[in-house]
Amino acid sequence: MNCEERLAAFCSMLDGQGSRAERSEARRHVAECASCRAEAERLGHLHELLADERRRRAGWLAPGESPAAPSLAEQAASRAVQPSSVWPGIAIAAACAALWILGLALERPWRALPRLAVLAGDVAVNGRPARNEQLLPVGSELAVGESGSATLRYGDGAWLRLGARGRLQVSGGGRTARSLRLEFGQMQAELAEDMRAVELTSDLGGVRAAGAVFELSISPILEGAALDTPRTLRVAVARGEVRFTLPEARGGGVLVVPSGLSLRRIEGLRRPETPRPLLAAEWQRMLGFKSAPVFADNTLPADKVPAGVWVPRWPGRNGPTPGSRAGVGLYWSQKLGGLALSDGADRSGETWCYDARADRWRSVSGVASVAEGEGGEDGGAGRIRLLQAAGPPASREGAALAYSPKADAVVLVGGRGGENETWVYRCAEGRWTRLSPENNLPPRMRHGLGYDPAADLFVAYGGEGPGGILDDVWVFRLER
Repeated sequence: MNCEERLAAFCSMLDGQGSRAERSEARRHVAECASCRAEAERLGHLHELLADERRRRAGWLAPGESPAAPSLAEQAASRAVQPSSVWPGIAIAAACAALWILGLALERPWRALPRLAVLAGDVAVNGRPARNEQLLPVGSELAVGESGSATLRYGDGAWLRLGARGRLQVSGGGRTARSLRLEFGQMQAELAEDMRAVELTSDLGGVRAAGAVFELSISPILEGAALDTPRTLRVAVARGEVRFTLPEARGGGVLVVPSGLSLRRIEGLRRPETPRPLLAAEWQRMLGFKSAPVFADNTLPADKVPAGVWVPRWPGRNGPTPGSRAGVGLYWSQKLGGLALSDGADRSGETWCYDARADRWRSVSGVASVAEGEGGEDGGAGRIRLLQAAGPPASREGAALAYSPKADAVVLVGGRGGENETWVYRCAEGRWTRLSPENNLPPRMRHGLGYDPAADLFVAYGGEGPGGILDDVWVFRLER
């Protein structure tokens, strides 16, 4: 809460309104803030005067409570000979209160508009050279030249940086978000969790984010090209999550992009491509790290996979793979020493096995097929347990779950309606908990999920994503 909101709570307290916690917080803030304390004293004095006048007119004041106290009308009649009349003070206090209430009603719009905090290179506002600390009213157009950049800051500390060869327009915003329209260029944004959301719109789609670190880039129209080159929109998220919205002309729809992923949409295509993991350079650029997080290393050994994050694997570098599949299952097989892949939609009769420690698929055709119940105690298969759960996730279609006997826990991933969600059920606690990994796998449903006890990793493979059938492999180590 800012000073204005706390003064509003103080006024409510004078009128006997507000909760006990709000009244306590208002008293504490007024005692600590000098400027608010002076304003509170004036408002309190005004409140007492008005209360006395109401009681006097109602005949509630006892004779000894205010002896010979002149009424407000008498004070006004004698103000010519009494310079200490309270009317001027009341008028000033009333005017201040009216201005303060008006400011609350308008939410101080000057703070809701961005300022140019940092400029470099060629930057223009409405076709004229820009200057530092320049306020950008609604309708302003900001253009950045070949080697320039400009940072926009809001009153609550949120900032957005427009890179070289970028152009945007300030669209305004309401009570919950501020809006900008990006025509082309790259914009990087950083928003704390307690800040209002930002909406970035374009003709290729829009994003809305709060409490996130992300990039949005739109390629410009290439003038003079021999062939029409489709423009592309790309959003990359390093912290939090971003809601990407397709234009209504393309059927609309919303796709949530969590941290650790980037999404690209090509002009003319109805659907965006399947999100992919961020590259090490993208992590460094957005978070300002000298080195990328350990999970961004695509050569990371299985025993070095950190707990609590999804990490992509690259088995295609180590041999053949089963390709893209959906409607599959992964089951631990002691006989094969890995996770056996069920047919799914494949009718070739092939049997594949994934070794999480070696990050390798191998075809085991010719070996006796692996039953889904095989695997025994080490793999957690072959047992059925009734889960008496508290706080379960919402119902969903096409989700996948797997059990870890080492952690005595079940992990649930994806599914329609929860494509980006990872949940864990710890059997000893009897409660579902939604996890918030720093790095996430792309949204999917009808995928395979299994637990490899040899590597102590959950393995997710394939399924259906926003861009079609998937063939990627991700691993997750559950925190103890």
